[in-house]
Amino acid sequence: MLAGAFIGAIARGPALAVGLGLVWVLVVENLLRGVASIFGPIEVVTDRLPGTAAGSLAGAMRTVAGPANPGVLDILTRGESFALLAVYVMAFAGGTIWLMTRRDLT
Repeated sequence: MLAGAFIGAIARGPALAVGLGLVWVLVVENLLRGVASIFGPIEVVTDRLPGTAAGSLAGAMRTVAGPANPGVLDILTRGESFALLAVYVMAFAGGTIWLMTRRDLT
């Protein structure tokens, strides 16, 4: 959500912000994960993307046995994914607040 607010502050328009957010979630992260299986050095980056961190946190909080839901990952531990998501929250919120005050949008 905060990434969307940050993109909205950068784009200054809802249509472009929604489009960029959907492209990131549906195309870019999945494309990078696919390329990472072929080209190893990109895997370091893809393991730290917001979607991977959120999926790993959801996977770490599972309490039932059996196969995981589609899209839920177990790449990062609970602590790593929580810390990484906290960094993303602070970065996106800080960037949005900085852009809004710089552009005097408050």
